[in-house]
Amino acid sequence: MKKFGIIAGAGSMAGVYTYKAIIEYFAQSEQCKDSSFPHLKIINYPFKSTDKTGVFDKELSVKEIKSVLSDMEDCDYVFILCNSIHAVMSSYFSSKELSKIISLPQLVKLSDFDSSKKTLVVSSQSSGEENLFGFLGGNVSYLDEVMQDKMNAFIQDTIENKKNTELTLALSDFVKSQDYEQIVLGCTELYTSHESFIFENLKTINPCDILAKFIYDENKKSVKEHEKLMSFMEKIFPSYLFSYEKEPG
Repeated sequence: MKKFGIIAGAGSMAGVYTYKAIIEYFAQSEQCKDSSFPHLKIINYPFKSTDKTGVFDKELSVKEIKSVLSDMEDCDYVFILCNSIHAVMSSYFSSKELSKIISLPQLVKLSDFDSSKKTLVVSSQSSGEENLFGFLGGNVSYLDEVMQDKMNAFIQDTIENKKNTELTLALSDFVKSQDYEQIVLGCTELYTSHESFIFENLKTINPCDILAKFIYDENKKSVKEHEKLMSFMEKIFPSYLFSYEKEPG
């Protein structure tokens, strides 16, 4: 039986929402027996590197992730829910450390994502600055400076469990004016408020839902099929996700 490790804590409710999404997906797809559900190991780590919205402490993040990864050594897959953290992975972690970590941007690529469609990624400021979803294709773009400021406020309000309708209304006007065809939720705080990002004639892609399906599918695969998938992913994803020019000092 495969064991799936999930590192939560950034955002604050990401682990709760993800666990619920995974269990509900299995419940809809299987007979509701306890033995039908996956072996999950969820750690809610109290990240300090992501405390301030719009500011990301990379060096502190590396120390925090290295600390929590030691608790995931017995897992076949590890998912770090915070997208921003993946921006530092290739520079500070060895290939051995990263061999079983799968990022949510990768899962979007593995889904039915249509790279030919004009796509807006709504994310934290750090994910946009690092162009974390850029490998999805040339039709991907991020929020402009004005909208990103509104998004930062929305994320902070979500953390504090406050409602923010201003962003939803402004984003609706923004996507219509730019003729976007699909929108990717690129921040874990947005998963818990995904209803705010459902617009008419616009496909909303929630990586958390894709994660639930991925775990369901992988839970049924043999070891040989698992190795075949990892080999395939190494070929189709860009170097910053799987190729590491230097080992950390």
